[in-house]
Amino acid sequence: MFYLFGSAPYLCPDVEVRSSLATGQCLLLELAEPRPDLTVSLKASIPSAPRQDVSLSTMVKNIGPGSAPPSSCDVIIRNARPPRQELRRYQEAIPALDPGDAFTFMITVKPGFGAYEVCAVADPKNLVVETDETNNRSCETVTGK
Repeated sequence: MFYLFGSAPYLCPDVEVRSSLATGQCLLLELAEPRPDLTVSLKASIPSAPRQDVSLSTMVKNIGPGSAPPSSCDVIIRNARPPRQELRRYQEAIPALDPGDAFTFMITVKPGFGAYEVCAVADPKNLVVETDETNNRSCETVTGK
């Protein structure tokens, strides 16, 4: 552990710290708890015939050093061209994830003719404090035949 002695950082020997203010001549510097980092990947099957189902496979993974509490993941389908209105939203509960753990789920949809943007968003309400909040979204374009 790193401690502060006077105004200079000092590595104290292993001692039991009873207070965050002072123990002997060492002052404990508060260490940040390791945070999780949720990432999401989305893969869509390609329909080969008209009105064929499309499988959307979504994986939420914790790549951070801390454990992630239970959260959720939204899969949003909207028109790929303006007006980009939301057509459908699915929400999946994600269990607690330890560092390196992943959770995968599948959704099957039957898109009509045209192009659709499909996005998966892990922790859509930003309830989990993470090391990186910018990698919680993955999008693909799906074309219905």
